[in-house]
Amino acid sequence: KSPKLFAQVEKHAKKLVKQGNPQEIANTVWACAKLGIKLPNLFAQVEKHADKLVKEDKVEEISKTVWACARLGIKLPDHFLH
Repeated sequence: KSPKLFAQVEKHAKKLVKQGNPQEIANTVWACAKLGIKLPNLFAQVEKHADKLVKEDKVEEISKTVWACARLGIKLPDHFLH
């Protein structure tokens, strides 16, 4: 694990989620879940901008994000449940 890297991801979560594409976002949250690292700000931003993943209808990215939330015990964004 790289604490400095994940600290920067958490610090810049808003920019990452707003400017990143769905694959970049999904890969980031998947990596966090795989390593068991909860980044509250990152997942809050994912929830806030969940419509971005859903609108682009990226099935793999949606499934990675849902898996990451489940793995870390994070409530799924409502957009993924409808």
